[in-house]
Amino acid sequence: MSVQVTITTDVGFDPVVLTMDSKALTDLEKQATVTWVRAPVRRKPAPRETTLEEIELQLGQDSATNPDEEPQNWIDVVVVRAGKLCDLPRGWDGSGSPPLLPTILAAAQDLLEQLRNVIPADLPDPFVCPLSGGGLQIEVTSDTKHLEIMFDGPSEIIFLKEENVAGEEVMDSGQLSARDVPNIKRLFKWFDSA
Repeated sequence: MSVQVTITTDVGFDPVVLTMDSKALTDLEKQATVTWVRAPVRRKPAPRETTLEEIELQLGQDSATNPDEEPQNWIDVVVVRAGKLCDLPRGWDGSGSPPLLPTILAAAQDLLEQLRNVIPADLPDPFVCPLSGGGLQIEVTSDTKHLEIMFDGPSEIIFLKEENVAGEEVMDSGQLSARDVPNIKRLFKWFDSA
């Protein structure tokens, strides 16, 4: 019995269609490695995608580039950088994703304002980036700790805490309501503690 097999890769090769008998297919599946010979294919170049580095430069993430243009308070820096994410073009991620949704930006701004008296103004430089689907991610990293806060929607956040304790990585993650200010305060107090 003959079968047709289409082999594709995610690294830019054109699909290959092979017709082989079922015994040959079984033998192919058993092989640990496959050697490919690729004939040159002429096609239009793919549209150029924006790189993460280019997006970071557009958003002013590299504080060495323009340190005087951003506010010095940690919360204000996050708000300014997040606001710039609303200006990203649709498809910024190569998959048609929208820029930061205004409802998520408003929820993040509201939460940060409620945390203003808890979050130290001098936390390490935040990394603020978009999430596919119009979300927002805020990260802060020190020598021993890492905290991520992700807004996939305006009402809930996902958090990730990582800490290096005696040479071992200790992680904790979870989901909180964006209105659960006391527990979100605890995340930032944990980060700022010795």
